[in-house]
Amino acid sequence: MGLAVVPPSESPPHSKLYAEPFRLDYVRWAVEFARLSLRETNLVAWSIDDFTHHLKFYTPAYLRQMLDASRQINPRLAFVPCCYYPAITERFATNYSPLIDGILFPYRHESAGANLKDPSLVEPELKKVRQILSRSIPIILDIYASPHSRLGATTPEYVEQAMIAGLRAADGVMIYRHQDPQRNVEKFQIVKRLFRSP
Repeated sequence: MGLAVVPPSESPPHSKLYAEPFRLDYVRWAVEFARLSLRETNLVAWSIDDFTHHLKFYTPAYLRQMLDASRQINPRLAFVPCCYYPAITERFATNYSPLIDGILFPYRHESAGANLKDPSLVEPELKKVRQILSRSIPIILDIYASPHSRLGATTPEYVEQAMIAGLRAADGVMIYRHQDPQRNVEKFQIVKRLFRSP
């Protein structure tokens, strides 16, 4: 199990509410997640949503401060930030790859025009991300089963094809979000079936 905290863009003045109780004190979030992970041993990772949209805020020095504080408490608690394709560059790899334990990679077909219609670039994008990161860190593919605020909704067929590609090429697959078994029957059944398949 993992936990995630929202970035500054999802806090005032951009939104009405802060993530509570530590707001924008990410060192404190890191410390408290680490403390919690010692009590709740199924908590094995934590993340920051939209991490790569805020690299001016999450500088390597600030991230190192967060992770040093966390790892002093529980060195086994992994940090797996949310990282988007356009931001995963050689510079990103140089500055951040040594610090992180993996990445959560939301697939949005961004190497050839962002959309949630075409799952055909899941494997090529994963391959490119691995090449750029240049060290072996886990890549968890994040697939939109629920609508995206800008890119809209996905179809059951899209979810199925993206999951199949991700199960082949990624180190793990996550579905955004859990699908209601009554209102989204087809997607729910696809996700259930593919996660159970060997």
